[in-house]
Amino acid sequence: MDLGRSRRVFTSTLVTATLSLAAWTAYLAATLPRHYVASHWDLAWVGLDTTEVLALLATAWAAWRRRVVVILFAITAATLFLLDGWFDVTTARQHDLFSSLVVALVVELPGAVVLLLLARRVVRLVTGEWYRVAFQRDAPPPWRLSLDDLDRRENR
Repeated sequence: MDLGRSRRVFTSTLVTATLSLAAWTAYLAATLPRHYVASHWDLAWVGLDTTEVLALLATAWAAWRRRVVVILFAITAATLFLLDGWFDVTTARQHDLFSSLVVALVVELPGAVVLLLLARRVVRLVTGEWYRVAFQRDAPPPWRLSLDDLDRRENR
């Protein structure tokens, strides 16, 4: 399968998955009960927090070892922080809402921002270096880089 065809199949699959998920989300919004008693509530929260700890540990290890995989770990940890904040606030009982908001705004949201800024900085360093090596010139900003540049270089 040629690269262009693979890209079209992959992109079409992503669009189909996106539309399917949007339809499923609309269905859930219309049919889920407003109140639900969950089994294993403690396991869900401890599991999420444990995953956050592991993601932060992986990020710290990658940063300490100066590994490029820090990008993946930092984005994963940031996503988990945002997810944790979202669920803390949206599932809080009335009397817990204030403390959930404080933790989300003081710990989880700023933590996610710091992790995303770390990932952004490393992405800029890596893409700039990759571009210089590949094309012997300064890199445009990462959001302006195109995979087409890499495809053209590979097909030389």
